Amino acid sequence: MKTLLRIDASARRTDNGKPSYNSISKSLAQLFCDHWQAQNNLSEFIYRDLGDQAPPAITQDWIAAVFTPEEHQSTEQQRLLELSDCLIDELQRADIILISTPMYNYGMPAALKAWFDQVIRINRTFSFDLKRGDFPLRPILSGKKTGFGLLLRRVWLWRRRDPRRNESPGSPYQDPEPLSGGGAVL
Repeated sequence: MKTLLRIDASARRTDNGKPSYNSISKSLAQLFCDHWQAQNNLSEFIYRDLGDQAPPAITQDWIAAVFTPEEHQSTEQQRLLELSDCLIDELQRADIILISTPMYNYGMPAALKAWFDQVIRINRTFSFDLKRGDFPLRPILSGKKTGFGLLLRRVWLWRRRDPRRNESPGSPYQDPEPLSGGGAVL
């Protein structure tokens, strides 16, 4: 039995009155989950919608709490780290992690960045020791199998123009050509 952690980062929902407003990344993630659950026995399914409930950005007080030994943390510091502890616990329980995200302004959504900030935490998910020389960082979350899957709605290919082929000048790239029109799991 496996535990699947699904993290959606899109700000869009999938139940809009106008289907063209629906989140493509969340829809593809749902297709993946449906297929995965039909093929595998899941003991637990953990769902986190960052578009609906984004983790807060880290603050100076949060950083101070992280660097305070647990036995010396104040009640307020422990409260500041509750969500981070919960997110890390979900990550530790998961055998499979699915992150669905759109690209906003050529980068990940702020909510997904905030999630990474909450879970990449010294003494919980990595350790730091200058005595290790050139490699002071060491992961604590280990023993997990890693893999990478890509869910695509459409892929565009830009080919470089070949100056020897008498192609029109202007951009060094030709107009994009679609490689696939539907979803794909790679």
